[in-house]
Amino acid sequence: MIEVKICGMTNKADALAACEAGADAVGFIFFPQSPRYILPEQALKIIRSLPLEVCKVGVFVNTDQANLQDIVDYCGLDLIQLHGSESAEFCRLFPAARVIKSLSPHTLADIEAADVYETRAILVDAPRLVRDGEAGDPQYGGTGRLANWEMAKALKARHRLILAGGLKADNVAEAIAAVEPDALDFNSGVEISPRHKDLEKIRRVIELVRRIDSEKAVTKEKIFTRLES
Repeated sequence: MIEVKICGMTNKADALAACEAGADAVGFIFFPQSPRYILPEQALKIIRSLPLEVCKVGVFVNTDQANLQDIVDYCGLDLIQLHGSESAEFCRLFPAARVIKSLSPHTLADIEAADVYETRAILVDAPRLVRDGEAGDPQYGGTGRLANWEMAKALKARHRLILAGGLKADNVAEAIAAVEPDALDFNSGVEISPRHKDLEKIRRVIELVRRIDSEKAVTKEKIFTRLES
């Protein structure tokens, strides 16, 4: 089964629609510089309205341990997605079964370097992007750019893999064929604009993934699952 996460949730209607469409997980971005940033108080209100079986993932960028843990506990998040330059040592401050680490490998050496991370899965995204006129202020995900699928495929041989980066209905079948990921992470590709999802696009990509799933009929251990504390 190829799992689906819809990330960048900022309102209850979009999150509920993603769950109703069959998403395995929804993501909340706790990075203030992101256009999809959500306050913990707002995220909690949404999370309380969602089905229990849907995995709730918090996305963090270079957040200190204490603040990150406070948000996880307050919101009742199931998994932690570390999307910045967090070290393997930092990742080990949290239970490996709860951590997803985002990387953007460019070379085979980068693939080998990923082995130091002890995590539930590795997420491959497009390289960080510095916005025009804002040197030193990179965007961590949600840029609409494609990840390096060749490197993602190589990493898949060593780790459970979530593929992100510019995924949408027009390219999801090609991405699955090229990478064979365990899960897919959609964000900008299912939006009307940042902070507002396109519900028809969400339904469409999930339908496409499920159709491909039915052809493969392969069952694997899930990445996006609720874990007991």
